[in-house]
Amino acid sequence: MNEEKKSRLGRGLDALLGSKGEHDQELKDINLERIEPNPYQPRDNAAAEEELEELAESVRENGILQPVILTTSGEGYYLVAGERRWRAARKAGLERIPALVRDLDQDKMMELALIENIHRKDLNPLEEARAYKQLLEELDLTQAELSSRLGRSRSSISNSLRLLKLPLEVQEYVSRETLSAGQARTLAGIDSKDQQIKAAEKIMEEKMSVRETEKYVSRLKKSAEESGERKDKELLNIDRLSQKVKTETSEPGEQLDEDEIDVRHSDGGVEDKSRQVRRSSLEKQLSRMLPLEIKIKEDEESWQLHIKADSLDQLENLLQKFEE
Repeated sequence: MNEEKKSRLGRGLDALLGSKGEHDQELKDINLERIEPNPYQPRDNAAAEEELEELAESVRENGILQPVILTTSGEGYYLVAGERRWRAARKAGLERIPALVRDLDQDKMMELALIENIHRKDLNPLEEARAYKQLLEELDLTQAELSSRLGRSRSSISNSLRLLKLPLEVQEYVSRETLSAGQARTLAGIDSKDQQIKAAEKIMEEKMSVRETEKYVSRLKKSAEESGERKDKELLNIDRLSQKVKTETSEPGEQLDEDEIDVRHSDGGVEDKSRQVRRSSLEKQLSRMLPLEIKIKEDEESWQLHIKADSLDQLENLLQKFEE
């Protein structure tokens, strides 16, 4: 985080906490047992045990150099900012800790916890993204409003939130820092969750850079688009096959269900409907027309028409229909 960002975040903390003169007048020594952790704390503290031990050792030698921020909670206090110092103090065996007590509602508690954490650069990318999401939802903010309150660009917040749309497996790779946030955001451009996971594993296995990841994902997307075009063409051919067969599909006046209605246009084109609906419709139509059991299968490369017949005679009759 550069100095300009730190400055903006610092001003955000000052606005929430008040002036330094006010701090000095309200500094208190609070019993650690009366303090509860901030329920809005976005950091995963369990992941920083080694770092916490180092801080506890520093506390044993030098004490707490910066007070924590508290707000009242019944007969005790909620920790608003400074959770690492509070945990380190407990680990170091202290009984009391210097604190500033502020009258804050839950919105300010949440906002201050996030600002403090971002200011300290202790959040990993997933924790930061979850904190943004929590602020947006709990405070009913737009991304533009959150950007203004935190002093961070809107694009930075938007890019961070993209990580939460990835499969949990990929998010775990980011949390463990085996996959960078930049690489993970690139994967968000792939539609298939399974493909995202497979791509992430290949990126880690081959130790790709972010730039190499971008090129790799671009190739995957292009391949998927070409495959999709082939499948659409093949499905259209199957659709036209249903027009070629001349047998009756229903009794006079019989109405087809909505999902059985032919999805053809008069000009031979195909309506913009989901492949699953189109496939189901074509299976039913072809099964009634032939009549044989028809299944349309899809794999990564193509569509396949499966016809189940009880005898060779049935297949010969089918061939005759195609030759008419």
